[in-house]
Amino acid sequence: MTNQNFITIFLILFIFICQESCSSTPSSENPFPEFHIKGSNPYYIGKQVGENARDMIREFVSEYKPLKDKLIPWYNKNQDLYNKFLVANTDYFPNYMSELVGLSYGTDIPFYQIMLLTMEAEINLIIRGETNENENGVADNNKNFVGYKGCSDVHVNSDEFIGFGHNEDGNPYVKNTSFLIYVDQTFKKSGGEDTTFKYFTYVYPGVIWGVAFGCNNHKICYSCNEIFPKKIQVGQLKLFLQRSMIDVTSIEDAIEVLQNVTAASAFSANIGDLVKKETVNIEVSTEGINVKRIEPNEHYFHFNMFRRMDVAQFDDTSSIERLKRADAMTPPTSMKQIAQILGDHTNTDWPIYRNANPPDVGMETLTTALMDLNNEKCSMYSGNPYTDFDNPWKVIDLKTVFDD
Repeated sequence: MTNQNFITIFLILFIFICQESCSSTPSSENPFPEFHIKGSNPYYIGKQVGENARDMIREFVSEYKPLKDKLIPWYNKNQDLYNKFLVANTDYFPNYMSELVGLSYGTDIPFYQIMLLTMEAEINLIIRGETNENENGVADNNKNFVGYKGCSDVHVNSDEFIGFGHNEDGNPYVKNTSFLIYVDQTFKKSGGEDTTFKYFTYVYPGVIWGVAFGCNNHKICYSCNEIFPKKIQVGQLKLFLQRSMIDVTSIEDAIEVLQNVTAASAFSANIGDLVKKETVNIEVSTEGINVKRIEPNEHYFHFNMFRRMDVAQFDDTSSIERLKRADAMTPPTSMKQIAQILGDHTNTDWPIYRNANPPDVGMETLTTALMDLNNEKCSMYSGNPYTDFDNPWKVIDLKTVFDD
């Protein structure tokens, strides 16, 4: 038996044991609490995240109707398929699965519920294909069955500005229970020497982190966009693949990581290199990947549909309308013009800056991050990034944030 197989079997047995079993939040004027995590063991890091955000995560899980109305009933009827996804991801990402087990213990939430939330995108798409849910991911017979997240990204490579902006569009259920983490992780490389990896990321409650946006001490920033493919297969879950983007050390590393996986569904990754001053968008699907490099004097938009890959997907009216509106606006060359696009709500039915009002139900812009590669700063907004442009709720200096 190989070491990898032993690790996989051990983790799966450990997970099954905790399937049915299983600190308070610091006060802050910030709209999203922040937690600093330090350690070397993935399980312990996950446990710390769970313990620090325990109250918020438990509040979310107790109130999130799709977990009780859709995900758990799906699990009860499809445990064989659930187990196939579990094995595939434990085998490929044992450290991430250890983080998830630690999160379960830290929150005292049964592991299978944490896992169901982490694979919610795939379950939504499986059910959507079976029940003819409408184009917005809302089941016609139950308006509480909403999509998990959306997102809008604007890249700019101009003489004035290099970087990208990201609207984190998510289910309104998570607005008051999401948070930021700063992680300082030390581990041994294959040669035996210690190495340190540091990152910060915006975290959704109750799932593996890294599914939104963040930066690491290798000068890499990233964000992610949901896509709704019609083909789902047993493979690496979207959220685990997005988690892997925290750990990349270059754009080429990100491309290599995503080329070598069997993706269960689809998404797109936006990657920025603070050293080389370049950004890319990578579309990921069950058919492979497609890389778009943003060239000098170019801008690029990505929403929640494939733009370059010929892959069967569900039409998303919001994405179509957001792209149409962005294309009609002044081509952006500055950070403020990125904010203007991301804050636009001219189309009141399908705004770029989303508010969860009909017909665009189920999605709200939770926060906006502007990644300035020239000045190495990440500016975050809890309100409209254009009207609040001069007053971000937080600016992270990427030159110093990871200093000891």
